[in-house]
Amino acid sequence: MALTNFARLTTDQKLVWSRDVWKDARDQTFFNKFVGTGPNNVVQRITELTKTEKGEEVNDSFLLVA
Repeated sequence: MALTNFARLTTDQKLVWSRDVWKDARDQTFFNKFVGTGPNNVVQRITELTKTEKGEEVNDSFLLVA
């Protein structure tokens, strides 16, 4: 296991580290089996954002199909 000396990291390095840790943790969860971009996935992963006056947002309605 590698050790990380947070005191020596720059702000940008901390940001990259935290994103990498978040992605690794997300990819290893049980819930990730149900997430995807295809129409048959229980949870839809949307990566395309639309620019608005308030910033970027997802313009997709939430559908619960039973």
